Amino acid sequence: MCTFPRCGQEATRTQRLVDNEPAAIDDPLIVIGGTEGMQQPDRYEARCRFHHRVAPARGAGREGAPNLDIMALLWPDVAMKRVGIAELKNNLSRHLREVEGGATLEITDHDRPVAHVVPVGRRTRLVIREPVRAFAEVAARTYQRLDLPISSTELLRHDRDTR
Repeated sequence: MCTFPRCGQEATRTQRLVDNEPAAIDDPLIVIGGTEGMQQPDRYEARCRFHHRVAPARGAGREGAPNLDIMALLWPDVAMKRVGIAELKNNLSRHLREVEGGATLEITDHDRPVAHVVPVGRRTRLVIREPVRAFAEVAARTYQRLDLPISSTELLRHDRDTR
């Protein structure tokens, strides 16, 4: 669960806090358990996608500061399109065409993920085999009538009732 006050959403990210603030993108890495000598140790909290934050680089504008593409941080949010139930209902055909084109949708109910819509695989389990003998060999074949103590209708009814 997200540890942000009054949130309660499912936590999907870990938030690094430095001095009780979200860590900047260019903060140095920390060593787990290596907090001696630090006034306020770094810590991690569970956060949902809406409360996870990455602070801007502390060295922004300095020469030699890392120049990172913001998409590197946002890829989890753009990898799968999120669609609310009402939006899906109102534009179902459009969204299904996107899925048919290879997109994956995450369906949400009040920002809570409830389903994924994924493209159907192109593979089929149908296997076409070559015939063992020609159809003409078996077309005229007749079979001896079965003499069962129960009618075929009763047999079918029993089979369907036991399913």
